[in-house]
Amino acid sequence: MPPEALLQKVPLRTFGEAADVAEMVALLASDRGRWITMHNYFVDGGMGAL
Repeated sequence: MPPEALLQKVPLRTFGEAADVAEMVALLASDRGRWITMHNYFVDGGMGAL
């Protein structure tokens, strides 16, 4: 499948980058995320909602 066709299937219409995942990791590892427990987060551009 060409990248353009795959991109049309992603709700945010953009490919993710390592920095996108790193932002979630940084939040969960920081003091700001200290009360976040027992959750699953999908950093997938909305693909999990399909």
